[in-house]
Amino acid sequence: MSHCVKLHLEDHGQDFLHFLVLMDDDGFAGTIVDTQPCQGWVWNGRRLTAASLMVGRRPVFAEPAGAVLNYPIKGAETAAPPAGGMICRKLGVRVVERLGICQGCEHRDCPAQSWGARS
Repeated sequence: MSHCVKLHLEDHGQDFLHFLVLMDDDGFAGTIVDTQPCQGWVWNGRRLTAASLMVGRRPVFAEPAGAVLNYPIKGAETAAPPAGGMICRKLGVRVVERLGICQGCEHRDCPAQSWGARS
C-alpha cells in the first residue's frame, strides 16, 4: 500500500517549503500531492525519484529525467495523505469522491488503479 512522505526543504527565500509526496507501490518514485505554503499549481502532480529523497540531497524529478530542484531536503517524515477524498496518482491531485472528478481539472477518467488510499 502506498504511503506519504512530507519533505521539508531548506529555506532560500522560495515560496514553497514543504512537499507531501505519495510514494508509488514499487518504491521507485512518488508524486507531489500537496505543496506548502504556496505554488501547489506549479509542483503538484510532478514526480520525484525515490532515490533522491534523502536529507541533504536535492530532489530529482522523474520527468523530465534528471531535472533537479534547487533546494535541498532538510528533513523528511512519514505523513498521512491530505484530507478530502482520494488522491489521483495520475495527476497528483485530490479527487472529490462523490463527484468522481479531480478538483480543478475535471479529469473524469481516472482508472481505479491510479487512485490512492482513502484519507
